[in-house]
Amino acid sequence: MIIFVNIRVNHVQILILLLTDLPVLFWCTFLFYQLLILKGIYAY
Repeated sequence: MIIFVNIRVNHVQILILLLTDLPVLFWCTFLFYQLLILKGIYAY
């Protein structure tokens, strides 16, 4: 049970690390595509 909790905590820490490192790139591309989609919608 303790090991299971430790594994879960480690997964959470890994997720937090991924969420702090990736979003800089991910959110930039995501927002860029969102802007392109919005511009495409408003263009028509």
